[in-house]
Amino acid sequence: MIWKKAAPAAQDWCGGINPKVLYAAHAAGKLKAAKIGAGRNLLFCEAWCDEWLVASKDHTYTKAPRAGQAQGAVKHGEAHGQSTPAAH
Repeated sequence: MIWKKAAPAAQDWCGGINPKVLYAAHAAGKLKAAKIGAGRNLLFCEAWCDEWLVASKDHTYTKAPRAGQAQGAVKHGEAHGQSTPAAH
């Protein structure tokens, strides 16, 4: 069995996602990992990443608004009546 740290596991086995997603999934109890020592020293194996991906396939992840930014916030330039170029 091959073990990898979060960044290589995210790149090689999870489609290149941000490694922070693996840490968050592990913290939420949705992704197994071997914890080595203190801190965020986690090792992942391909089988556990596969299990997590299959279990998550019907779940849509949405990005939460940043602190201090309400949902539906206007884009830069729109707040003062300036229009943004339309996408073509």
